[in-house]
Amino acid sequence: MRNSKLFIAIGGILLIVVVFFAWIRLPLTQGQIWMSPDETANAQTAAQFSETGHFFIPTSLSGDFLWAHPRSFVFLPALERIVPIGFLGMPIILSIIYKLIGLLGILFFTPLLALVTLYPLYKSFPNKWSEYVKFFVLLIWMTFPTIIIYSNRGAFAQLPIVCLMIWIWWLLTSKHKLFKYIIAGLFLGLIAIIRPPEIIWALPIAVTAFLYQSEAKNTKHILSIILPFVFVIIFGALAGYQTYGQWFVSGYQMRPSVNIEQNIISANVESNTASVIDILPFSFHPRNILWNLKNYLVYLFWPWFIISIFGLYILYKHKVWKTKSLWLLLSLFWMMIVLVGFYGNGIYQDHVIVNQISMGNSFLRYVLPLSIVFAICIGLVLDFLWKHWMLKIFAICITMVLVFTGIWQAYAKDDEGILENQNQLYRYNQIRKQTAQFTTPDTYILSDRSDKIFFPYFNAVSPLPDSKQIYSFIKSGNKIQLYLTTQDDVGMIKWLDAGLRLTPLFSNDNQTLYDVSWIDYNL
Repeated sequence: MRNSKLFIAIGGILLIVVVFFAWIRLPLTQGQIWMSPDETANAQTAAQFSETGHFFIPTSLSGDFLWAHPRSFVFLPALERIVPIGFLGMPIILSIIYKLIGLLGILFFTPLLALVTLYPLYKSFPNKWSEYVKFFVLLIWMTFPTIIIYSNRGAFAQLPIVCLMIWIWWLLTSKHKLFKYIIAGLFLGLIAIIRPPEIIWALPIAVTAFLYQSEAKNTKHILSIILPFVFVIIFGALAGYQTYGQWFVSGYQMRPSVNIEQNIISANVESNTASVIDILPFSFHPRNILWNLKNYLVYLFWPWFIISIFGLYILYKHKVWKTKSLWLLLSLFWMMIVLVGFYGNGIYQDHVIVNQISMGNSFLRYVLPLSIVFAICIGLVLDFLWKHWMLKIFAICITMVLVFTGIWQAYAKDDEGILENQNQLYRYNQIRKQTAQFTTPDTYILSDRSDKIFFPYFNAVSPLPDSKQIYSFIKSGNKIQLYLTTQDDVGMIKWLDAGLRLTPLFSNDNQTLYDVSWIDYNL
């Protein structure tokens, strides 16, 4: 009997290792190129801080060219720097890892963090669940489509936040030891500086976890959480002040003052700081919330959604609101309301096709913590089935279906899956190598959405400014290349009419890199 349990344990570990390789397909192959500007910004600013001690990129450009920066950055002419537009928490963490083991640390940090998070997740499952049910739920969570995608795309902040929250729950609900409270406080502070909006749902869950454990608490326990939390917040604020020149702001709030004069943008010496309300990307749109719920959480994830409905029915049948689990349920419900009610207001046009429902949509990334809710609800169903000998086979079948469906959706369901991402990254690497043959370090490469290919090895600018701004930029003595959809004769004539002569350098697929020179029609 003991030997059979040992073999089962070994088999389970091997299965987890196999699934783990589904998490690292892109890190094993991508090199130093990322799929999005946000990932690129986090990775680059982490390396920048590790090597130079600051997150900004110095620039000698004048304030006449506020647009001359990659996406996910903003130009602050008063400080003569380009700064990341996002929050600095993720770059801070990645910079530490980068300092220790270099690029591999950035590539593998998130999948390895998620791997070690399986332990507190397993330990946090209800004690009444059998070891088999707990293992099945681990596999289902590991193979949830967006968990696979954002393990592979680990420079995004959302999966590390989920992992840190799982650790916080386990640290605060397990046997009370002072060092666990200290670590939980540090992790909660990290969530606050990685993405401050997430603290709205993370803090209530942390408080619930602290109260969930029935052991006596005192002031020392409370301070051991609060003080590390405040320490991390202060460190993040210092990093923000060093980067943006102001306290408690992010790049989202930095808006250089501009004057429009003769179709040329020029900047004042100072920069405006938008309020938190001003930078909200959307207002309240109930129809958008319903649209996102229907098309993403229900349509894309219908197998998980349907089984989770049965899990909610089990909770209702057992009247769990009459137990101490009530506060856990309320905190999870609050998390769902915050995530869906806030992020659901936006319609995210990440795909080149308008309103395309795809696995890479930002809404799915923002609501990634809901993967835990799906896992718990499905676990309740599996636990019910496992208690009945004749129904155990259904628990196994459900697990297998969800595991294989999750892997398929993450890898091959649409053109934003892992396999297509891998093909695109290979193509991006080829373009970068070709570009190096024609581009000097002082050249600016302008494109509409391709800055992720060129930055930080070249001076990349996206989105593409209009022809008048390009003309002014090159006339000021800056070298320019354009990476565009290959232009036909009509397109080339339009550029000539704008005073710009394009000379093709190389083409890749349907896009071409052009060298640009200006024409002085006044001569």
